[in-house]
Amino acid sequence: MNYDITKKVYIDIYHPVADDEGFPTKDVIHLTAIDINTDIKIGKVVDKLTELTLEYYNDGLYIEAEEFEQTCYLNIFLMFGKEYKFLVEYLYSINIEQIKTASQIKNQKDLFLSVDYLFDENDTEDLVRELNDFGVEVKIHLINRKAFERGAGDYHELIMMSIQSGLVGAAGALGKRLMDKLIDKYDDYQSPRIHKVNTEKVLEFISNEVSINKRDLEIYSVKDLEKDYKEEGTDSDKVEIMITSRYKRVKVIYEKSTKFINYEVIDKTQTMI
Repeated sequence: MNYDITKKVYIDIYHPVADDEGFPTKDVIHLTAIDINTDIKIGKVVDKLTELTLEYYNDGLYIEAEEFEQTCYLNIFLMFGKEYKFLVEYLYSINIEQIKTASQIKNQKDLFLSVDYLFDENDTEDLVRELNDFGVEVKIHLINRKAFERGAGDYHELIMMSIQSGLVGAAGALGKRLMDKLIDKYDDYQSPRIHKVNTEKVLEFISNEVSINKRDLEIYSVKDLEKDYKEEGTDSDKVEIMITSRYKRVKVIYEKSTKFINYEVIDKTQTMI
């Protein structure tokens, strides 16, 4: 991922509706939507939004930023109030008119390496270096940042990388050695994994089914579901592919043995708080 390229950032600010005891419900108020272009690193933007919100409200914040190569979907939940102008002022202050972008044609990505729950950008850079030392060239497809403040705070990142070269297949000898290395490096909850996905076919199919422009869809997560091993080393039959857009997520379940595809469209706000 080229951090010097200006990104189009789609920002939506929400206020969760609380119940009588003050706990958020599934209902939310959409306070505003903003589109900006910025060359500021998205991690820095998330840090600043967190800082400004804590200065104003002291607590009660959830931010999720899905950063792809050319775009970012950024959702902000203000739990303790509906005032948001202080955030808008900052966001417009980093907006730039001149856009230096990469090619608007998306590169087809077939082989993904994913790790959940990294703690900062340094963890990602360390992983990229280790992969390069292993002879595997990768390009960052997604950094999904999540910041939560309510009493205690939490921040973590989920990473998806597209494997460019150095790995013929996830099931090959080098792929197995790489997976062994990742399993040794990360804890179970970080769920390191490698998957092969025909992104072109998947996105085109979902675009036609749900009537969302394919340019606005991105693969967000890939993972095995059921692992009914008949013998050691066999793959899981069902794969879950999560696709994201500005306001919707699509959960796709693919059965390898039958080629059966099922999907569910979910409002994005229902997958967060």
